[in-house]
Amino acid sequence: MSLKTQVSTFSPVSVLPFLLIAACLAGSSRAAAAEPPRDEPKSGWRNGPVRFIITPEEDKAYKDLKTDEERAKAIAEFWTRRDPTPGTPQNEYRDDFYKRVEDATKQFREAGTPGWSTERGKVLLIAGYPDSRAGANENRETWNYTRPVPSKSGASYKLIFERNADTGEYRMTEGDTLLAALRDIDPLERAKYSLGPSFRAGGAGAARQPAGAAGQRPGAAAGAPAGAAPAAPAPVPPEIERLRQAALVSEKKSEIGLAASARYFKAEDGSTDAVVVVAVKKADVSAGADGKPATLLYARITPPVAEKKPVELLDQSLFTFYDDSDEGWLDYAFSISLTSGTYELRAAASDGPSGKMATVVELLALPDFRTDALTLSSVTLAKSADPPGSQLSKDDPFLFGPLRLIPRASKVLGAQDELSFFYNVYNAKKDPASGKPSLDVSYSIEKKEGGTYKRMTRTPLQFADQHEETQGYSILAEALSKWPGGDWRIAISVKDKIANAEASSVLEFALKR
Repeated sequence: MSLKTQVSTFSPVSVLPFLLIAACLAGSSRAAAAEPPRDEPKSGWRNGPVRFIITPEEDKAYKDLKTDEERAKAIAEFWTRRDPTPGTPQNEYRDDFYKRVEDATKQFREAGTPGWSTERGKVLLIAGYPDSRAGANENRETWNYTRPVPSKSGASYKLIFERNADTGEYRMTEGDTLLAALRDIDPLERAKYSLGPSFRAGGAGAARQPAGAAGQRPGAAAGAPAGAAPAAPAPVPPEIERLRQAALVSEKKSEIGLAASARYFKAEDGSTDAVVVVAVKKADVSAGADGKPATLLYARITPPVAEKKPVELLDQSLFTFYDDSDEGWLDYAFSISLTSGTYELRAAASDGPSGKMATVVELLALPDFRTDALTLSSVTLAKSADPPGSQLSKDDPFLFGPLRLIPRASKVLGAQDELSFFYNVYNAKKDPASGKPSLDVSYSIEKKEGGTYKRMTRTPLQFADQHEETQGYSILAEALSKWPGGDWRIAISVKDKIANAEASSVLEFALKR
């Protein structure tokens, strides 16, 4: 990642240094972290989810290809060889495979490993949905495949996954015979096997039951093939049910410090990716026996349409943890893709199974990114922005292109804080020659006085002909400490010079002196 530095001056009272660092994050977006690109004709395609189903011969041939055109042709042929209904517009196997990638991503994330790359994810991608599953999300899971593998004598297979008490990761302790049997058969027969009996019974285009309930996000239990009776939902642990009941009543609890916030980005399919952070005051939470915070969490997102079911987050592993010691908060984040509209977020936290509790209710006003108009993502007031480590999961909700962006739990900045903010520009027209946009970006720095905001510079800070769709700027603490206390905002304006279109946003914050 390259950085370019631009220096200007700003003075509410006297001339002060104002340092802006623009992060050149070409082509990045929040949604890119959610799931590997599907069938992008690049050399890394063979290392994505298809690595579990590609044959050694196909892998070697693809590795030797030199151009995107050659790779695109090879990818098309790869799926054609596995199409159970050749000659029809739909390739049911490819569609079902990527649905399984999505389900594995949601359900099976472990530590720094994407869900589709874990052992349970690997089995789901190779063998398909089990015919039955017991002990979902418990210490021991059993998957049963009662359908026989073509040309093999075994009529059924039982796979057992056991969770490591230290790492929380699941390891398959029984069942490799199924994977060995599938490796030995033709790719098309393997594809048909993974589609399961629902496809064979219903024929081309038969619907499949997704691994979770409609609209459900991470933590949903894997489902059965279409037509099978749905499994009874796993009982909610009493300590989480306690939080759920507290969150759903109108009386607010505030025995510990609790706050919630959300940021919005354009998802890959054009829907809105909401990144929610539930922050708990660190001083209010004691450490458990393992030395880690004893916090327990619950979150529920209710859609604006009454007929749609709310989404509940019950599994604690669905919240990504960040210890924001400097600000005194414990941050727990998750991301979810939703259509535009106003949703209700209810969250609850406790200091241990029977400890003190707090609840919070927030409205999430998700913008509509299904438009061709120039638009901006949420502007993130960042605590830190660093390159992610190599072991970081691609599903980490704090990821922002090639940065791990930690938002501030509070928008009140002290004398030692610097101000950094980042945002994405969507739908900017590209120059045919360079393939990049041409953006004029300006920032009006304003202070609230007498109930209205007044600009504190003669003219906005202007940066002409910017070519990056992701922008990030910082004001160093040394300069910011000289600004007077009070409420401030930065009015952001972006003009697409090629399309002659404009978009704007505002970042509000306060300075405590």
